Amino acid sequence: MCDKEFKELVKIAVEKLKDESVLKLLQADASYQKDSNNEGSAEDAFNQLDLTEKQRAVCQRLLDCRDKQDFKYGTHAYIA
Repeated sequence: MCDKEFKELVKIAVEKLKDESVLKLLQADASYQKDSNNEGSAEDAFNQLDLTEKQRAVCQRLLDCRDKQDFKYGTHAYIA
């Protein structure tokens, strides 16, 4: 097995462990729950905007890129 494949397997295993332990921590974190509720309200407001399909697609692409980047950052931070 090459070094790159090994790192990928370790990354997958750590992500699995992280997902299970982080969920418990987040559920008990009142500040995170408040932020999560605020995000839900903001998403509801976003969905109610009268945007064109192109505008909505641009916004969604931005949000998707940020989510992907944040997820990868969190994974690497956890591994580190």
